Amino acid sequence: MSQVVEMAPSLQSRLADFPRVQASSSGTTQVLVNERPILKLRDRERAEVIADQIGLMLVLNPELNADQIRPALVADVPVVRFRERVLFTIDRKLAAAQKRNSVSLLQDSLNRLRTALGERPLSMVEVQADLYNLKATRQRLKGLASWYGPRFNGRPTASGETFEQREFTAAHPTLPFNTFLQVTNRHTGSSVIVRVNDRGPYVKPRMLDLSRAAAYALGSTHPGVVPVEAVVMKPGS
Repeated sequence: MSQVVEMAPSLQSRLADFPRVQASSSGTTQVLVNERPILKLRDRERAEVIADQIGLMLVLNPELNADQIRPALVADVPVVRFRERVLFTIDRKLAAAQKRNSVSLLQDSLNRLRTALGERPLSMVEVQADLYNLKATRQRLKGLASWYGPRFNGRPTASGETFEQREFTAAHPTLPFNTFLQVTNRHTGSSVIVRVNDRGPYVKPRMLDLSRAAAYALGSTHPGVVPVEAVVMKPGS
């Protein structure tokens, strides 16, 4: 008589979550986990590799703690990883194809995977702080923020970089370039971390000029200004 081998309940439930890929009418391929869409790509082969990586994680970790699925930077490219294993990358080309920046697409796909596996989503600030290993300092600024976008998109900034309205950047009159600021909309409580790469604003009493993506993250894309509080962030140990 053959012996019946029963799977542990935790492994059985993880196999129910097992990822697969699905073609869509738009010509893209979606990666699904627990029948929930995680990420869409135009490259089916790449989608299958991502599904395989997530599937391997589930098989090798039947007692999976999905809170260990976190964002990271590998060779300056945002990735989603479990412990030290990279599950997938979000490069600029993939993000641009979806008219997003890589960090916002990373947050979206990361949280879709975490919630599909029963874990809470991470806020934008949590994702950015993890990515860049940032900690808050005691240096705080309060004032008004405006935003700038289409008219300046593609033009050089004061730092020499090209302004890209989809990135989370800001202009400040004096802070050193590459300073990170956690900016909070004092009306809504929404927050985002921006990197200073330009000079301005030149209209008093405004303190910051935000990129369009940063303003959108704060819920402030209408003309005018919004009261903000900014905390200077520094790399942690």
